[in-house]
Amino acid sequence: CPLQAVPSESAAMFGLRRLVAAIAAVHAPFISLAGPCDGKGSAAQCGAGPPPAVAPSLLQRRSDLHQHSEQLEVSGEAEGLCSGFGGWPDVDNDVTCDSCTALVLTGPYGGRCDKYCESFGHVCELAAEELDETCMVKYTVPCDEPIEGTSDMLCRCTLAIDSQESAVADGARGTEGQCSGFGRWPNVDNGVTCDACTALVLTGPYGGRCDKYCESFGHVCESAAEEVDETCTVKYTARCDMPIEGTSDMLCKCTLPVDSEGSVAGDGAVCDKYCESFGHVCESAAEELDETCMVKYTMPCDSPIVGTSDMLCKCTLPMDRGGSAGAGGPNAPSPTPGRGRRIEVRGRQLTVDGRPLHLKGVAWNPVRWGGRHPDHVDFRAFVDKDVELLAAAGVNAVRTYEPIIDIGVLDKLWSRRIWVINSVYNYGGMSPSAVIDKVNAVKRHPAILMWTIGNEWNYNGLYTGMSLWDAQGRMQEVASVIKQHDQEHPVACIYGELKTLKEVVRNTPAVDVWGVNAYRGISFGNLFDQYAALSDKPLFLGEYGADAFNARIGREDQFAQAEATRRLTEEIVAHSSVSGGVCIGGFVFELADEWWKDDEGSPWVHD
Repeated sequence: CPLQAVPSESAAMFGLRRLVAAIAAVHAPFISLAGPCDGKGSAAQCGAGPPPAVAPSLLQRRSDLHQHSEQLEVSGEAEGLCSGFGGWPDVDNDVTCDSCTALVLTGPYGGRCDKYCESFGHVCELAAEELDETCMVKYTVPCDEPIEGTSDMLCRCTLAIDSQESAVADGARGTEGQCSGFGRWPNVDNGVTCDACTALVLTGPYGGRCDKYCESFGHVCESAAEEVDETCTVKYTARCDMPIEGTSDMLCKCTLPVDSEGSVAGDGAVCDKYCESFGHVCESAAEELDETCMVKYTMPCDSPIVGTSDMLCKCTLPMDRGGSAGAGGPNAPSPTPGRGRRIEVRGRQLTVDGRPLHLKGVAWNPVRWGGRHPDHVDFRAFVDKDVELLAAAGVNAVRTYEPIIDIGVLDKLWSRRIWVINSVYNYGGMSPSAVIDKVNAVKRHPAILMWTIGNEWNYNGLYTGMSLWDAQGRMQEVASVIKQHDQEHPVACIYGELKTLKEVVRNTPAVDVWGVNAYRGISFGNLFDQYAALSDKPLFLGEYGADAFNARIGREDQFAQAEATRRLTEEIVAHSSVSGGVCIGGFVFELADEWWKDDEGSPWVHD
């Protein structure tokens, strides 16, 4: 899959564009490729000037996700959503930003933005470290986590919803009704949210219908529209129950249901409170269909399910430090990250801040032209170029084969919101304790999503000729060591195909997620159904794809490669756990050429 620099740069870029198009086309339900209006385009490209008179324009906001490394405009507070900056305590050097955000001192608040915002009657919506005493975001953290090693931090503080309702007639949380904060809205396209409970959302998962979209998270649709150029400007409107066709996104206005007297429905019940009432913890929450066990839509455990008299709650006994729930012993599985953690495994889903994540990944093993693995793996040398190629393709995660412990490399990946599935143990000749330093070095970086151990180790015996059963014991041991030093990130294990996987899964309970490398041609066949029968844990494709070289015609064939990539990626999307499937995504193999793999040839020549 030659996407990196090769002797003919123009040929490489030509191939990249085709592969980008293939990946982007099939990820429409999950991604929106950056356009000219991502902060770098010209006024002409971005449609500067007033919108057409026939098209109403809504106030556009960018989500926290998209604001990373962008300039928060230095201006006044968002009227009505927060108190005037004159009443904000401990603002550092008078630096205030757009969207109710200011640079404030960390000391009095232990580096936590939630404590800062609470100190003057507000709630925290965003916490970040800034660049050079400005409104530029270096990286974000959850509101309740301290930002360490700095004297100041960027905090976004807003009034509680009740205060906003009295302060704002038409605000971000609704007009006649109210809606949940945009952080809980699923499938918002490129972070574009608008005034009056309206957002630009993906059409794919909902058949282009705003009523289906709003229902998916317990709201009702008030209006539906097609937008102009990925903005909040309305091109034309449609009925809520009519599909908006021929587009990947739509503007939906969603509000909470109202009762017969016209007031917003009550706060609703939350499953975490229900489970806690009898000593359990909540694993999942949902609204049901017609008084049955069929799920209509899911919600985070701590979010109210409104407009209904009942709800589906999955409650389990809490797990102790040893991973048991009142039974088991030293070999019991380590606990799945509990409710409230940033990154969690919930059933077959991998969630971030309570929302399921679909991985649109590429394997990244940057060995320079003429180099060999592992001696010439050089993340720092290639990250500046490669991160732009990855972002252009809509990639949101990379999987490595050697650990990234360079904070600068992680910063650059995270600047484009690219997650890292960080490999920390592939060679059985190392002690399991060798993972400790690798994990501790970067476990607090926001780009780290999971740790991976092994790579097709059932084929290669951890590159030391270990038997399958000895190697699986080593995998269990390594996963347990990782969890002793980091309980905030899941541990994934990479297997080759599915043979004997059922027994291996049973014998490695410390593994949270399974990656499978599979090359079955232009289709995965029944792989997803086969896996579903073997394990109830999340699955991702650790490697998939097709060669750029076509042996049938004896030359490179990037059109065929793009077609194979498209078809395989479509199958992964069709089985995504975001929409009820077993798969959390996959990683195309791979960004670099890997000419070094043939020991009989030269790593300098494509021979």
